[in-house]
Amino acid sequence: MIRLWESKEDWKTEKAGREVRGVIPQTKKRTVSELFSIVLFIVLLFSSISSQIVLGENLLSPTFTYTTATPIQDIDMPSTGDFIVIGTSTSEKSEIYGLSLNGTLRWRYQISSWVSGISVSPDGRYIAVGSKGGLYILNRDGQLTNKLIPPEIAGSPENAFHAVTISPRSKYIATECNGVIILYNITGELLWDYPDIRGYVTEKGIAFSKSEKYIAVGFYELGVYLFDITGHLIWKVPIPQNVRVVKFINDDLVVVGTSTSNYSSGHIYVFNTTGNLVWDYKTQGGVSSISISNDGNYIAVGTEKSGLGIVYLFTKKGQLQWSYDTGNPVNDVAVSENGSLIVSGGGSGVYLFDIEGNVVDSYHLTFSVHSLAISPEMKHIAFGTSNKVYYVSLSKEVSYEKTKNTTANLSLDSGYLTVYSDPPKARVYIDGNYVGDTPLENYMLPTGQHSLKASKTGYHSYNTTVTINPNKTTVVNVQLNAQLATLIINSNPLGAGVYINGTYHGITPLTLNLTPGTYELKVVEEGYQNFTKIVTINPGEKTNITASLILIKPQTTIPSQTTSSTSSTTTITSESSGGRDSPALTQTAQTATGGGIPKTYLLTGLIVLGIIGAALKMRDKSKERQSAVEKPKPPLKKERAKLAKAPLQSSSKKPAPVPVPEKREKTESTTSSLIPGFPVELLSRYEPLKFLGEGGFAKVFKVKRKKDGKVVALKIPRIDERTSKTFIREVSTWLHLNHPNIVKLYDVDILPVPYLEMEYIEGAKVGDKVVRDLDKYPKPVDEKRALKLIKGIVEGLKYAHSKGIYHRDLKPLNILLKSDLTPKITDWGLAKIGTATSGRMSSAGYSPLYAAPEQLMPSKYGNTDARTDIWQLGVTFYELLTGRLPFEGYTYEEVFGKIVDENYKFIPPSKIDPELSKYDAIFEKLLAKKKEARYQSVDEFFKDLEKLSKAEKRKAELEKEVEELKKSLAKSMEALKQSKTADEVLKNRRMVVEALGKLALAYAELNRKAELLNALNDLKFYTVQNVTDLTNAISTVEALIKEDLPISEDFVERLKVLVHSIKRENGG
Repeated sequence: MIRLWESKEDWKTEKAGREVRGVIPQTKKRTVSELFSIVLFIVLLFSSISSQIVLGENLLSPTFTYTTATPIQDIDMPSTGDFIVIGTSTSEKSEIYGLSLNGTLRWRYQISSWVSGISVSPDGRYIAVGSKGGLYILNRDGQLTNKLIPPEIAGSPENAFHAVTISPRSKYIATECNGVIILYNITGELLWDYPDIRGYVTEKGIAFSKSEKYIAVGFYELGVYLFDITGHLIWKVPIPQNVRVVKFINDDLVVVGTSTSNYSSGHIYVFNTTGNLVWDYKTQGGVSSISISNDGNYIAVGTEKSGLGIVYLFTKKGQLQWSYDTGNPVNDVAVSENGSLIVSGGGSGVYLFDIEGNVVDSYHLTFSVHSLAISPEMKHIAFGTSNKVYYVSLSKEVSYEKTKNTTANLSLDSGYLTVYSDPPKARVYIDGNYVGDTPLENYMLPTGQHSLKASKTGYHSYNTTVTINPNKTTVVNVQLNAQLATLIINSNPLGAGVYINGTYHGITPLTLNLTPGTYELKVVEEGYQNFTKIVTINPGEKTNITASLILIKPQTTIPSQTTSSTSSTTTITSESSGGRDSPALTQTAQTATGGGIPKTYLLTGLIVLGIIGAALKMRDKSKERQSAVEKPKPPLKKERAKLAKAPLQSSSKKPAPVPVPEKREKTESTTSSLIPGFPVELLSRYEPLKFLGEGGFAKVFKVKRKKDGKVVALKIPRIDERTSKTFIREVSTWLHLNHPNIVKLYDVDILPVPYLEMEYIEGAKVGDKVVRDLDKYPKPVDEKRALKLIKGIVEGLKYAHSKGIYHRDLKPLNILLKSDLTPKITDWGLAKIGTATSGRMSSAGYSPLYAAPEQLMPSKYGNTDARTDIWQLGVTFYELLTGRLPFEGYTYEEVFGKIVDENYKFIPPSKIDPELSKYDAIFEKLLAKKKEARYQSVDEFFKDLEKLSKAEKRKAELEKEVEELKKSLAKSMEALKQSKTADEVLKNRRMVVEALGKLALAYAELNRKAELLNALNDLKFYTVQNVTDLTNAISTVEALIKEDLPISEDFVERLKVLVHSIKRENGG
């Protein structure tokens, strides 16, 4: 019996089943009938193959060719596949051709300016043509139905329509003109336009979703934007390369193709409609074209690079099916509606592939193929070179479904990879490219070795090398190890014992690195109620717990008085926690019979006891002062802390009888009404008003000084005895700083507890909330406000640096805000204090997200100095403008690596918001990894800000001038058209040249390259003597656009000379 399997998987399944049942095929001698059956089958099989695909049968041989009068720009055909539309163009005229499938010319339409692109509606009823002269809408017979010009800039000769795209249901036309995104209905009625983004959109840079719900637009230098059909911007994503192609997969995924400026490499990014990246892939060569099957299951990609052009086929989930190098740049690709066939066109001609990547046929040409078009089922293919159109009719059946069993299993250059992980849903990267999440099954790869990486947030990455063997599946089981979680425990008061699941770990403040999970935390201190909490800690995260311990009130028993002589006892007990008992103090007092103690005796006794108590108190204070002078250590040891906190003191001797104060309950009530956490040792000096907040290092209170009633802020740091030795020395430098942008420090001491008394900053009101520091201020901040804030911080730093004082932990949290948004820098000198009290994420007394390279790796980058503050100022400024941090990551190691890696570059602000492009150069210096390349002083940075401010003022003036010149040019052009005499022609011609020349120079100074290119092209109509120099200038601008380079001052100066010569040529 001869058995054919539909796929390799079917064969594996049946084989496994036979082996389980113990039925293993044995080699045996074939009978004559069996051999005859095999031979017959092979003959029939190859007969079937030859009726479908015969390599070398010239499937791509053209049915006809057609030669055009001008160079071909674009080719398209409707879904019906019944005619072909060709767009041709020169700088002076363009022609649109309509061809029948037999090669006859149906119609031809001429346009007096160059054509940028064409789009045929899927139903074949309309053709949209983008050009410099306007947007032309033709019907299927080549007749003009509408000509459109954006109303707000009507008549301006520099306007040109790019990326003209008709929607899948033939209802809308989307296009870009001078950075404005415009949507018309199919008849040309303006529906909406989006404000000038000042970006450049390539001809393949606009796409509709399948149901026409969304429009995606890719800007060459800015990134990708997603709009809904009403024109509302849903999101924009900056992309670090030039966007060249945008496509939609159904209604749910946006596919973006990019390229570096020199086409050395590119990237495929796939985003969902919420703007999240689903998968990406780095390509060899810049992406030139993308085509997607009708069901969205397959994505064909073409790339271009000198000496290389690769065709890739991906699945919707990002799995690379195959790739093929044609040897020359690929300019266009197309995939059939079911994904079974892929065609590419480029420098090597045209290639036809099946779904497995086999070359079904190829057709080589002398000239490069610029554009191609297909009918959905790929029965019709049209492609064009410089001025010739080729049409191919695939009359034979070419179907993957009929050929897969004859070719799919014959390839020995690929195998399969399956990856499982515990836990699942880990991201899998093959050779650095994201390919999907686990479980990843039967992912096709070329044979040989590949790097494999599996990563999941909160777990350590898994890295290995896998070997892929021909037609075999390699299975990798990945066990991901969770990152430790950090638990930070503080208490008020400090020095309390910490128990995790009943096991003692130390005293507060305490930082523990634990396995992620749920724990019972108990904080215990004698004389206080136990603090118990169930805590869940997650991988790679920090959890802060502060236990505010509640003081246990002493319980008293007052004896009753009787008329008979008896003994009564006053028992004073103190409850303790943590299983440590304190002995009760039992006092016995004899009472007299017949009415008790006389009042005069009682009064006398109280007075004597009061005098004795006062004397003892004075003696204790004297000893305390003597102890402070002899050995100035803060009472932070656990034993001394207990002594100070104990409600009652006991001694080894039996205490004398002590009467119970009558107003004890009132005193205790006053103490318990205090703000929790405020040190009782400071109540004699300050009246606590409000708890302001706390971090890992200190608590902050708003208090009133009792000596003069001044409201100040009191910071209570959590430091141990060892740290207290350097506390005053490091912080004392702050006392010498007196500046409007620096928080004033009034006093600092370690007795009776460590504290800092400083200026109280009231905070700024944001909505219905009060924000006290820049960390909590909403970001990004508008540019004007950000500059005001950063200039205030610069002034404070400049003053401190002039005194040789550096902050070293400058960050938004350490910048307080007054009600008028005046920034004030706080926490000077605390960076070194933080060293002894912080966990790993601030292990050197600074925050790693704002840390400079020299703080993380001094062995490579040197020691800290004033330029360290400049780096941290740069990070803060970047965050204010963009709302993001330049160096981000999920773990400390990831952030650390990005900051110290010389080759890692942060995303320029312009890629996040194009309006911030003017700051790109400034941040290059602010955040230079090497100190020597940074600004050497804050004053140098401030001067650059001032220069930028002047440049922005000049830019605003130029923008205004451009708008006036455009109006003037429109009037002059109209006047030139209406000229009736030779003198009027010369006069109006001079006015047009004058306006065009000024516009060109203004665009050059503004670095608006696309508009400059249009202006220079328009000047070509008004010069003969300078045409060579003007052509060279145009070529230079085109190169600058292609290479993504700015216009230099030298070019502007040479352009001034050229414009002047053209003006003189026209009598100016």
